[in-house]
Amino acid sequence: MAGNNASSVAKESKEEIEIPPKVTSSRWVRISEEGEETNIDKAMPDSSVKIVLTVLKLDGKSVSITIIDEEDKELKDVNATVSGTTATSDEVKINKWVGKKIKIRVKENPFEQEYTGAELEITNNGKIVNVEWCNNENKTIKEISYNDPVVIKVTTENLNENELSISILEDKVNKKVEDWDKATENDIVLKVTADNNVATVEFVPKDEWFSKRAKDKPIMASVSYGEGGTNKSSLVLTVKRVNYNKDMTVSDNGIRFTAQEEALAMICPDGKIRAYKDTRGNWTIGYGEMTGITADTVLASKEEAFNRYKDKIKGSYQTQARYLLFTQGVKRKMEQYEFDAIVDLVYNSWSCGEVIGKIADEEEISEQTFVNFRGSGLTNRRKAEYMLYTNQVTSVKGPKEYHRKDNTNGGYDDITKQVQETQKVVKDGKTIEEPVFETVEGKQVPKMKTITEQGWYLVNSQETYTLQY
Repeated sequence: MAGNNASSVAKESKEEIEIPPKVTSSRWVRISEEGEETNIDKAMPDSSVKIVLTVLKLDGKSVSITIIDEEDKELKDVNATVSGTTATSDEVKINKWVGKKIKIRVKENPFEQEYTGAELEITNNGKIVNVEWCNNENKTIKEISYNDPVVIKVTTENLNENELSISILEDKVNKKVEDWDKATENDIVLKVTADNNVATVEFVPKDEWFSKRAKDKPIMASVSYGEGGTNKSSLVLTVKRVNYNKDMTVSDNGIRFTAQEEALAMICPDGKIRAYKDTRGNWTIGYGEMTGITADTVLASKEEAFNRYKDKIKGSYQTQARYLLFTQGVKRKMEQYEFDAIVDLVYNSWSCGEVIGKIADEEEISEQTFVNFRGSGLTNRRKAEYMLYTNQVTSVKGPKEYHRKDNTNGGYDDITKQVQETQKVVKDGKTIEEPVFETVEGKQVPKMKTITEQGWYLVNSQETYTLQY
């Protein structure tokens, strides 16, 4: 008997106790973009959340998990894939349950009993406190130039590890700006995670977003998180275009070039320069100067005419050239010879947006580009400007001088005057001109006639100036 009892005990000790499949623990985790897991018991509505179970004897199988609320109401079913002793669910969208506490429930086979696990509170107490534009020294700024980086600084409260969406909007119209990386119609939406209640992201305004010839643009940064989260916009940041040519000045080469193209008129016998009417009927004096010129305008000398011309070309005309290059959207600094050519174009026509617009659009600039711009009657000048613009002019002559034969403002008009008639006679075998007289009231007086002749003449300069760029 004793032997039989011993044998029975031995058999029972060899029998294994079978452990059923079961869940031993559960947790809620937040998954970062880098795939790192963080255990949580609270989450914001926009968080990327998963459920992780520790299980026994379920490797290679899947588990169905039901999410329930505090009132035991079933909210959603998710699947979890088992690998070893861990079951990880698909991503759980929790934005619909703001203000609720939700729990994990696992039931049905292969488990012998229901399991209720970890609790998660979906809070919405965090907020965006402030949004501001800063420079790289963390100082708040109100304006910046295109292509210069600026930092968007977002101050938050209770939003650590929460992803923020930052949209860049045009002020007032709230028109979203196009994506600068993908060059598509997508909105610019920057993603950043708050860290210690501060989130920062560098942003580079691109002038390609806006019309090349538009005014400076005010933009805002609108920051939000989650579907139920708060939204806050920054103050306006004015994005200013860069004035690449604000310091350009016309060179002595350019001054000589325009003087050659304009010429000096009208020089009278008394040495003074008098006004004249150009081919369009505009009163003009000196080197093509028209602003404020009347029939009575007189300059004392050639020197005064050149100094007035030089002051004006380095003043209003140079300024106009800079202005047009800026407002038309030219995004590079001009070469000196290019700028001098533009100044000549401005001096001759004042407004030359058609040509500068093509430069701004980075179109190919040809001789025809210049000729097509008000080329009627000015073809040679437009060709010369193109030659200068492409640095093909190596020298210019001194200015031509137009002289008037009388001390009037007749300009290019003919002169009408009275002269004594002459006649040809032969004396001593030679033909000579003799004045003709006539008798008037018994007296011999010169016989006069009216003649018309060209009232001006041209003197070409013999001086030559070498241009070096």
